[in-house]
Formats: sequence, structure tokens, C-alpha cells
Amino acid sequence: MARTPDLPVVLLPIQPRYARPIMEGRKTVEFRKTVFSSEPAYVVVYASTPVQRVLGYFQVRGIEVAPVSSLWEEYAHVGCIGRDDFAAYYGDRERGLVLRVGEVITLPEPVALSDLGLSPRPPQSYAYVDVSVLDLIDRRIEHRPLAPAVEPVSRTGRRLPLGVAFA
Repeated sequence: MARTPDLPVVLLPIQPRYARPIMEGRKTVEFRKTVFSSEPAYVVVYASTPVQRVLGYFQVRGIEVAPVSSLWEEYAHVGCIGRDDFAAYYGDRERGLVLRVGEVITLPEPVALSDLGLSPRPPQSYAYVDVSVLDLIDRRIEHRPLAPAVEPVSRTGRRLPLGVAFA
């Protein structure tokens, strides 16, 4: 994913039941209470307790701040959250924020914050991190160990040269 090095990147702790659907592409928005001081271009997804690992990151396709009732009407169908949980999350707040999820990059295996050079203690709400964290995640994806080459064997047990298929 091509990116500009000076665009803000945030580390966002998200409950696992909401983080996993983002990484699977089923949840295309993330609801938040706190407005960012500088709008992020990317979000590093940290699945909070009990997982306590980074799952990957996503590009922010847009941010909307609006009345909570409007956010529910507009995004409930893609938010992977029930009405009661949504209402409990926002409580008495009148306004909320939605991050629209763009391209998602998922790690093959979740990693600890310290494996990415970050403090092992996650932020309460969010924290800005250096864009180099995205590069570290990308490298873990690009350098996945490949499965060992398996020598093809026919149904009778005879070894076949590599590249030969059989029916």
C-alpha cells in the first residue's frame, strides 16, 4: 500500500469482538467517542483484553462527526454492533465519530506492541505512532515463511518430477 510518510497513524485499542470483524472485512466502520486532534490516515488495530495483540491496520477512508442517532441510522448495518451495546457505548453523549474503514492489512499472526517497537502498555483511547510501524507490519506479511516444497507422489507412491500434475 503506497502511503505518504507525514500522514498521521494512530494506534487504536478495540475490543476483540469488534476488531476481528474489521480485519475480516465485515465491519466497515469503527465507532468512537473521542475526536482526534489530527485526523488519522491509518489505524493500527490493537485487539484489547484478552487478546492484547496488534492484528494489522487499515487505511481511513473518511471520518464523520455527527449526532449519535444519525450515526446509528447511517452505519448500524455495517457496524457489527447491536443497538443496546451502541447505546451503552455512547451513553449520554450527543455526538460521536465514525471512522470509515478503507483497505485492510491483516497480519498472518497477531503481534505484541513491543514487537513493533511500541510501549507494551496500550493507550486508553488512542495514541499517534510513527508511520514506520506500518512498514514493520508490512514486512511481517511479506516475509511469511513459505510452506516447505512437497515432492509430488503419484497415487501408487511413485515420485514425480516437480511441476508434473496427475489426475
